[in-house]
Amino acid sequence: MLFLLFIFLFMIAFLHILNDISSLPKKFDVFVVITTVIALFVSTFFLNIIVELDTDKLPMKYRIQLNSISIFILFVFLAMLFLIQIISKTYQENIKLAEQIHMYEKNKERNKTILQSAKSLQKWKHDYSNHLAVIHELIKAKSYHQLSQYVSKQRESLPQSFPIVSTGHPVIDAILTDKYAIAQSEHISFMYSVILPDHFPINDIEITGILGNLLDNSIEACTNIERKTDTHPQIKVFLKPQRSMYHIHVENSSSGNYRYKLNGQLDSTKTDQKNHGKGLTNVREIAERNSGFCNITAEKDSFTADVYIPLLTERGKSL
Repeated sequence: MLFLLFIFLFMIAFLHILNDISSLPKKFDVFVVITTVIALFVSTFFLNIIVELDTDKLPMKYRIQLNSISIFILFVFLAMLFLIQIISKTYQENIKLAEQIHMYEKNKERNKTILQSAKSLQKWKHDYSNHLAVIHELIKAKSYHQLSQYVSKQRESLPQSFPIVSTGHPVIDAILTDKYAIAQSEHISFMYSVILPDHFPINDIEITGILGNLLDNSIEACTNIERKTDTHPQIKVFLKPQRSMYHIHVENSSSGNYRYKLNGQLDSTKTDQKNHGKGLTNVREIAERNSGFCNITAEKDSFTADVYIPLLTERGKSL
């Protein structure tokens, strides 16, 4: 009876932690298997002694000792299994935290690069009238050689991020300007509309993480589409307040080739999944961290991401 109880409890405990230990390193899995085999062997050894002995003739003292040893081994082993479960959950949480830190640093660096590009572009735009004045004077003076040198020099210093997007939010302007320029270079139609709320609900790093990841994915999806003479891939972006939420919508043309995880979520189609494929996960985490959510719609010819973030009041509280 004790042996059956042991097997029953062991199976419940082992099945309970089976999913958790799957994320641990393989060396740890081997340790769990070896420890399990040893524990089963030792427990079975003592239980067989109890079964084979004539318990009626065995003094009560020894019967209690043997049963106590078996029960002790049982509980030690079960405690070990639950300890492994705790270690596994901690390991998973540490991996998730490391990924979040990595994505935060990546978004921070992306934000810095885009803002530097935008500042450079704004500086050139500010000096534009001065450049025209110089060009005008050189033409009047018929200094064509000097004019040619001046224009060539200005072309070299001109940032590549064109056209200029101006919405009133520096980070959104920088991201859309940068991605618009990339889309144009790839012959991708790029349409956008931005309506800003009175109080933007997320910080600069977070909007960079959401818009940057979604637009990077959109541009990559469009470049992977087999081009036809009568069709052109396109990207549509709009940001606007919608009731008590701020709605971020990114839609792009798609080839319809998707890969799904066992939990039903979309998986990356990139071969280097260790360093890629975290974009949508990052977007979801930012949305959920701000009490929002993200909806993904994958269809045959299009892919849509809708992110909703609660709007803020003047005091910084959600509406």
